[in-house]
Amino acid sequence: MTGTLNNVMTQNGIPDSVENQLPLMHELGGPLHENHFPVGWAWAGSSPFQWMKRVPSHLGGTRNGLIVSWPEKIKARAEMRTQFHHVIDVMPTILDAIGVPIPNEVNGVEQLPVAGVSMTYAFADAEAPSTRTTQYFETGGHRAIYHEGWIAASFHGEPWILSGSVGFENDIWELYNIEEDFSQAVDLAAKHPEKLAEMQALFDEEAQKFGVYPLDDRFAERVLNGQRPSVTRGRTSFTYLPGTVRVPEGSAPPAYQRNHSITVDFEVPDGGASGVLVANGGPAAGYAIYLEDSVPIYEYNFFGKQRYKIAAPGKIGPGEHRLTLVYEQGPKGPDNPAAGGAASLYLNGDSVASGPIPNVVPFRHSATETLDIGMDLGGTVSKGYYDRAPFAFSGTIKQVVFDVPE
Repeated sequence: MTGTLNNVMTQNGIPDSVENQLPLMHELGGPLHENHFPVGWAWAGSSPFQWMKRVPSHLGGTRNGLIVSWPEKIKARAEMRTQFHHVIDVMPTILDAIGVPIPNEVNGVEQLPVAGVSMTYAFADAEAPSTRTTQYFETGGHRAIYHEGWIAASFHGEPWILSGSVGFENDIWELYNIEEDFSQAVDLAAKHPEKLAEMQALFDEEAQKFGVYPLDDRFAERVLNGQRPSVTRGRTSFTYLPGTVRVPEGSAPPAYQRNHSITVDFEVPDGGASGVLVANGGPAAGYAIYLEDSVPIYEYNFFGKQRYKIAAPGKIGPGEHRLTLVYEQGPKGPDNPAAGGAASLYLNGDSVASGPIPNVVPFRHSATETLDIGMDLGGTVSKGYYDRAPFAFSGTIKQVVFDVPE
């Protein structure tokens, strides 16, 4: 994940530069990299809106068209609807369309009230008044409130600055009538101060109702300090069965810069086996344990800059095996935020290979890749099996166990 940290280009917090990337220009845009849309193009592509994605105060990248197709029930064809709605209205619309009431309880757990409303009323009537009359927006300190054709908006700093806080004391609120000015080109705050005050009070009301406060405009710090909901926090052991794929990295075992082990129980058929046993990440960064012509290999991809391989000295025979990767983290310090350690492979309890892993990713391999058991979906961690992706294991996997001590 590339961004700016204290005005320095970084990749996952590790300093990077345009000069380092220029030799790879011919590869950018292809599957060997986790390509990120450049800021300049994102901004230009949002014209005529003032801003882009991650700036919900100004609706570039946020105000998008929706196509609805339901030939059996919707008689209208190729017609436009202009009622204001929000993405939270999609789920209630689907439930309404299929006649399923919004549940108050699921498996004995009381549900929070659904904030969205159904859009089905507009399918047959282009002139029907919108049932979504009010909607707040807040992302990273950017705030806005829509109400009956008006929107009050408070821009909160360049969205590509990914760390630190600029506070909220100097924020300026703007006012637009988006029924007449869809791209928020003419600020009416000075002309209608009473309306702006009314809208600001409405934002405060909605923010209180939906838990927006306290405002927090930090990005990287919130990602790293465990504020997000987590299915892995507090767990030290994870067991996966064959067929488990596309586990989001944020829901995978957090084996970053810490001691851990990965144990795979599998069976090699007569004639040998090849393929991925477990992989997490992709071409941007990650790790994989795989067999190449029955030879066990552990590969660590450090941002595509270095690739470290530890391989067993020879092929393993048919039958059941237990392969364990043990990683031991070395000393860390502010001078080397990507400090690594050493890794060892054990086959059926015996050490068969070991070696240094000088650099490791401190907290995130990728924005889009996943943990996969038995194959490597998406972009591949290793270039060695890139042209054979997803390089599914040709033997039989019994289970994969991660031990990640606190």
